[in-house]
Amino acid sequence: MIPFERARLDWLRQARSESIGSTTFAYLIATYGSASSAIEHLPELARRGGRAQSLRIPTAQEAEDVLRVLDAQPGVSVPETPSPGPIDGAADVLDDADLQRLESLHSLTSTRLDDLAHDAAGAPSSAVAAALVELSLAGRAERLPGGFAVRR
Repeated sequence: MIPFERARLDWLRQARSESIGSTTFAYLIATYGSASSAIEHLPELARRGGRAQSLRIPTAQEAEDVLRVLDAQPGVSVPETPSPGPIDGAADVLDDADLQRLESLHSLTSTRLDDLAHDAAGAPSSAVAAALVELSLAGRAERLPGGFAVRR
């Protein structure tokens, strides 16, 4: 399989993984540099976020089946998948205690991400974003449009 085809399958696998929305998808690609690398990290991120059950990630065969159906449809094409590099500060992470404290800071109503970062003792925004991805994968938080998050 050529690298482009593999990247295309991995993008589809990541996009169709449980608890992965557009914001989380984009963050993971930017953080890990490729869908393949992001998929490798999903189980650990979900576990760190407190998820007890395994995260459902489609297999390569399932992704191939979807692409085969899409490719057979007249007028439907799956775009090429660029692979941006990691974002600055992506290595910033919060430890488990900080992750629990961050979860306790936001409520069942939406909270601005800037406020969460400020309340988390000035933690880097990239660390807060990474922690929210972990909490989101575990089903304990959800990132909302406009720079907000809410506890589930």
